[in-house]
Order: sequence, then structure tokens, then C-alpha cells
Amino acid sequence: MDWTDTSSMDAPRIPEGEEVIAEITRVSFANKDGQAFTSRAGDPRICLTFTDDTGREVAFFATLNDKAGWTLRSILQASGTDMAKLNEYGVVPAHFANEEWAKPRLIGKRLKIRVKEYFKAESSLGEIVALRPQAASTPPPQASPTTPPPANDAPPALPDDDIPI
Repeated sequence: MDWTDTSSMDAPRIPEGEEVIAEITRVSFANKDGQAFTSRAGDPRICLTFTDDTGREVAFFATLNDKAGWTLRSILQASGTDMAKLNEYGVVPAHFANEEWAKPRLIGKRLKIRVKEYFKAESSLGEIVALRPQAASTPPPQASPTTPPPANDAPPALPDDDIPI
């Protein structure tokens, strides 16, 4: 993420309580100082920016551990991801902490969301609910599963024709 990019600072927020079709337009892994996002317990986190068709935004943090993985699961399910296939290939929430692997699998996902609340009046950081059924969407570009992932807890390679993620 280019933390110096201010283009979205003036983006209006998606109103609380409104249900909208939104797309994941940015995935951030670290703050402006380059420190990786982590939970209080030290688990990796990512910040997902959802943008609706009118340019309104909400940012949402997802913690990437098995206990809190339900939030990421709800987002993936609402966007049409086959969770049984992810499980079959051994994908776990922590794999989404790998920027090169996660970005092409998250950016472009479209789903229906509702903003529950914003944490500060001036912030676009909020709590969202991913809603089903899946919104009609264009599939996001597929990442090449042959791209070698980094060592140690590397995300598995996924065949392009076998799993819609």
C-alpha cells in the first residue's frame, strides 16, 4: 500500500445501516511507518477498504487467526468463495497475511455489506457485516497459483480452474 496516497482521504463514507454492494479496493498490511498490523495478542491483521459504486468507502480490520477467522470467512462467503475448496487446499486465515498471495485473491471481490458503526466521527474505519446472498459480480482477476509463495507457513498454490477465489 502506498501510505502517501491521499486520494481516498476525501472519499465519503458509506452511511451506517445502509446496505450496499461494495468491492474490496485496497488491502493494507502495515501502517504508514511500515509496522505490520497486529492484534493485541500479536496475531496478523489486514485492513480491507470497501468501496461502493458511488465511491463511498469503509475500512475494516480482519484478524487472521482461527478464532477470529469467521469475519474473513463471512466476507469470502458473501463474495461467492467456495469455502469447502479453501479448506480442501489447506488455506487458513493466516495465509492472508502474505501480501503477494492475498491481494490478488481479495482485491476485486464484490459483496453486499452493511456498516454497523464507525469507530470515530472523522474516521472511515468501521465495523461491517457481510451479507448474503452473494451479489452479482464479475470475478476478480485470478492470481497465478504457480507463483512461488514465501517459505514458512506459505499459502498453498491454488489451481486457477478449480477454486473461485
